[in-house]
Amino acid sequence: MMAFPARSATQVRQFHAVGLEHGGADEGAPGTRDYYAPDFYVAYLRDPDGNKLSCFYYHYDPAEDPGD
Repeated sequence: MMAFPARSATQVRQFHAVGLEHGGADEGAPGTRDYYAPDFYVAYLRDPDGNKLSCFYYHYDPAEDPGD
């Protein structure tokens, strides 16, 4: 699995949406994963070749998230 760091939760959501638009398959919708850390925001995809990809953002604070 390849993992890409993001600068915000917005970037994580954009990564996931664009991946789906280009033939990727959802492997985990954008959101927090408390079993990693309460401020760990991540999304997972499979690309058209079957590779698993993730995009993550640490230090997520829902009070600061515009929720685009």
